[in-house]
Amino acid sequence: RTTTRREMMTTHNLRLHSPPLRSSPPSSLVSRSNICPLPRLDAFGGCRGRASLSSAVEEVKDESNAAEVNPVVEENLKELLELIEEKKGADVQVLNVKDYPKLINISEYTVITTCTSRRHMRIVAEHVVEHFRLKGMLVEKVDENDEVIKASPAIEGMESDRWMLVDLNEIVFHAFTQEGRDYYKIEENLRTESPMDGITMT
Repeated sequence: RTTTRREMMTTHNLRLHSPPLRSSPPSSLVSRSNICPLPRLDAFGGCRGRASLSSAVEEVKDESNAAEVNPVVEENLKELLELIEEKKGADVQVLNVKDYPKLINISEYTVITTCTSRRHMRIVAEHVVEHFRLKGMLVEKVDENDEVIKASPAIEGMESDRWMLVDLNEIVFHAFTQEGRDYYKIEENLRTESPMDGITMT
């Protein structure tokens, strides 16, 4: 059994203030010790065309003097946003380690979108997974012996009615229904400075 993103969220006090769901939410986040803060990429609403996407990516490039930009990560981020747009994901938000320090051991970027239903969440997540599998991406996971293994991207929380997650190494993608997004308030909880009381997310 591999250590999942959900379990690492618990380890790093990134738990969410809410009772358990009747179906399991996505798994935990793999800790990374070599992440450097990236330039600010302000959260922006629904990626509704190449103009908004281009402006967001250009903002990262314009502020590249603040920290080194990893071109592979930036390209993967751009592709992810395009994939979400293709499948009509709404209210897209991009969070980074500079504005959300709790992400420092998790990912360089966290991308969140809202979907209209569980089926829509799955469609978006499967579209993302298929693209990055075909691209040859391998994702690091920690197995039961605390050894790092590599596997193709996969959907975590497939049975959840509100929240699915795809680990893309330096980027973590969350697909919520509106109910799930309102329920977990992930942006608000990740921004909170003080440690949050944990829950068992089952």
